[in-house]
This record gives sequence, structure tokens and C-alpha cells, in this order.
Amino acid sequence: MILIIYCLAVILFCAAFYFTHMLNECKTIIAIGNDSFAMMNNKDLNDDTKEQFIQASAIKMLKSSFMLLIKIVITLGITVLPLLLADITEIADFSETSHYSLRIDVLLITTVVVTLFVFLGRKVFKKQS
Repeated sequence: MILIIYCLAVILFCAAFYFTHMLNECKTIIAIGNDSFAMMNNKDLNDDTKEQFIQASAIKMLKSSFMLLIKIVITLGITVLPLLLADITEIADFSETSHYSLRIDVLLITTVVVTLFVFLGRKVFKKQS
């Protein structure tokens, strides 16, 4: 039963990760940082213009970082939900399921399987579009 709960948690994590668009948020934060760095290295602009741009970029980065934090909390909350529900209904103990999910063999197998699904999914969706 622990294996089924673990698989459900992994599936929910992958779905939450995909539907919250966390990678896009990370790319946005990196782009803001790159734009700020490019602006600071631009010798054609005066200091006041640079300062205004950097302040605006800092606010954008703060907003994006906060959104990323919210998305991470949502994703982790959705991931832990099956473990908590199994513990509440006494199907499986939370600590046993947690210990099972942290075993190195389970982590390696999960990483390989999820990676294969991601690559296969990308190939299938590329062929369709």
C-alpha cells in the first residue's frame, strides 16, 4: 500500500509542477537578473536611469520570487496530501511512507522513470504540433 501512496504522491507532484508553470517563473526571474546586469553594464546610460531601472527590476524580481515561493508551497502541499490522507485513514503510517520515499533505490528508480516520461512526453507533443 505504501508503494501505491508513493506513486500517487509522485504523480501529483509532477502534475502540480507542470500546471503551476514553475519553470516559466524561474526563467522570468533569471531574465530579470540578466536584464539588470545588462543595464548596469551599459555605458551609454546615466546613473539615474540605471537606478530607476534597477529599482523597477528589484520589485519585479521580488514579485516573481514571491509567486515562485507560493507555487513551491502549493506543489509540496499537493505532494504530501496523499501521505497525510493515508495516515488519517490509517491506511499507512506517515513516517513509514516518508522513510520509504527517502530510500536511495526508490529515489533513483523514481528519477529514471519520471525522466523517461518527460522525454517521451516531449517527443509525443512535438510530433502532434
